[in-house]
Amino acid sequence: MRRSRLLPFGFTLALLAGAAGCGGSPGMPEAVLDDTGADGSAIGEVGDDASAIDTSAGGDAAIGDDTAIGDDTATGDDTGTSTDTGAVTDTGAVSDTGADTATGTCSGKPDGAACTLGDGSRGLCKTAACASCVDPTDDGACKAAYGSSTTSYLCVAGACTAAECRTDAGCATAGKAGQICGISAPNMCGKCTSDAQCKSAVGYGTSTICSISTGTCVLAQCGVAATPGTTTTPNTACSAANPADICCGASGTTPGTCVPGTCCTNAQCTGGNLCVANVCTTCGGVTDGKYYVDPASGSDTGATGNTTCPFKTITRALQFLNATYPSGTIPAGTQVLLRNKATAASGEVFPLAVPTNVTVRSELATSVQTIEVVSGRTGFNLSQPSSGLASLIIDGKGVAYAGIGVSGSSNKDTTVVTGVTVTNMRNDGIYVESGGLKIGAGVQSIKNGVSPTSSSLGSGLHVRGGVVVVTVNAGEAPAHFDENAANGIVVDNAGAVTVTGKPDLTGFPTTAPPAVTNGTGTVTVNLNKLAGVGVVQGGGATGVNTFAGVVVWKNLGNGFRFYTPSRVVVRDSVSAANGRNGIQISASGVGTSVANIDLGGDTFGRNIFQSTVNPNPNAGICVDWFYGNTVFLRAKGNHFKGKSCAVTPAPTPLPLLTTAAAGADCSGAGAIDVAAARSSSGAAPTKITVDLDNCVDAIWP
Repeated sequence: MRRSRLLPFGFTLALLAGAAGCGGSPGMPEAVLDDTGADGSAIGEVGDDASAIDTSAGGDAAIGDDTAIGDDTATGDDTGTSTDTGAVTDTGAVSDTGADTATGTCSGKPDGAACTLGDGSRGLCKTAACASCVDPTDDGACKAAYGSSTTSYLCVAGACTAAECRTDAGCATAGKAGQICGISAPNMCGKCTSDAQCKSAVGYGTSTICSISTGTCVLAQCGVAATPGTTTTPNTACSAANPADICCGASGTTPGTCVPGTCCTNAQCTGGNLCVANVCTTCGGVTDGKYYVDPASGSDTGATGNTTCPFKTITRALQFLNATYPSGTIPAGTQVLLRNKATAASGEVFPLAVPTNVTVRSELATSVQTIEVVSGRTGFNLSQPSSGLASLIIDGKGVAYAGIGVSGSSNKDTTVVTGVTVTNMRNDGIYVESGGLKIGAGVQSIKNGVSPTSSSLGSGLHVRGGVVVVTVNAGEAPAHFDENAANGIVVDNAGAVTVTGKPDLTGFPTTAPPAVTNGTGTVTVNLNKLAGVGVVQGGGATGVNTFAGVVVWKNLGNGFRFYTPSRVVVRDSVSAANGRNGIQISASGVGTSVANIDLGGDTFGRNIFQSTVNPNPNAGICVDWFYGNTVFLRAKGNHFKGKSCAVTPAPTPLPLLTTAAAGADCSGAGAIDVAAARSSSGAAPTKITVDLDNCVDAIWP
């Protein structure tokens, strides 16, 4: 069926206990191409470390005091120590009892009483011994033993320590609601001095600001009667909390948000300045050919597109360029640089038509931005030479018509797409109607043709007219045409493609059939639901389709599917682990000659059409539906299952491939090398010859 053309280019703060802590041709449907530490540990809480707990009953002798004798004498235990005359005569230690008799010993004291540990830190009496506290279990015991009306104690790192909090919520318990735990001293509540401190505090977060007068974190809501803690008036300073903030976004009974700055709208600025990121800014012109777009903070009213005054939409940036430089005079190398995600909600109007000498791309290659396309529309139209896209994600959300449409005066050498991912389109990812397109490294047209509301099929790259060149060299980011609902690449009518890549096979191409253990390479056409690559040119098409170094792997249908009289050359490519054949060639209603299909002729093909590992289940090469016609297919010098026809000079005797006549689509052939299909009625063609130099030719009948 004929595919449709592209659409016209056209808080009062409530602290809760338990808060987090500090810190396809006419008359032929496309399906024919295959018919199938937020708990405060960051401030030194290490009470679970048993090595910090002194469990000896006699105290810590390691500090040099002979307390063992003192303790034994006090309790009457271990009377055998009376013979330890050396220790008894150590009267200095026995008489030095001031601190120990006050709190160091726990004789006669209840559990939970205060005592001093050997290192001088505060401990708790436990079963008549001075021991380290266990945090946070012993927080209450520390407070009872050491605390007062003015000083709170907690167990921190195994010692009772003057402390107020473990989390921001603990500040409310300490009578200091809104303060931040640990901001000025570990486990102590402190006052905020900036919005950033509140926003980064785990217990408060991004929806809060600092009330400078009280030093507490409060909700940033403003602009309505219920927000007296900031301001009740929209577009005014949040003076009750932080005079350096302004209330933006309030409307009716819907509160706004206090944000740093002095303006919310351009109307609040004077002297021709614009409100950019809530600051009145003087916008200069662009002198370096870079026009910035920021859907989050840009403006389409008065902005010039320089780095401090970005446009809000790509739509406006392109309008500005066309108006500023009429009649195609935009300077070469002009760039439109996107800073944040662009959507229809942010003001984009699709399709976005890119003019001559302009490339639309993400501002930073390391931060690729997404453009979400609306239902039924195409994302970008490339209809001009010297135009392009780079470092973007174009997402159709399952409803957009296509990601990129190519037509008009676009050119296969100068209309360029690199580093762009096109995905989730209802139909095709990239649709070429006429003109030309150059596809470079890092382009992915994946998971297209999948609609949540329809059964429409789409391909990764659909070339209906014009010429597309795909080139990705070794070491460059791969291009992928994978996981689409129809084909990875499909060419029909008068379209043509040249695809050049390099399979990820050590030493390939070789004169021996390499094991195909994966489907990787610089250009892949993998995991599509019909054929990986389909070519069905019309009778008047003159462009030659060349596939060199392409990996076609695990597609549900055939790897390659060609219809006569298409013009096709295949070299150094891999087609393995597909659902049917490595390559299937069929006659069409507009011609039955295979003279234009070259799988290896004047130069050897050196393709892998069948493999011992990960074979195609029907055949490597399947010649199908040529009944009553004589067929001579050039397929010299290719690799098959365990055998190579690319050995030179030709061996004696020539390798004999596995061949058979099989059912329609060569079904039931059993993963052989070459097969000819019979119709369901059993009729046979007049004669089929597959020229397999340097192997024995396959001939039927």
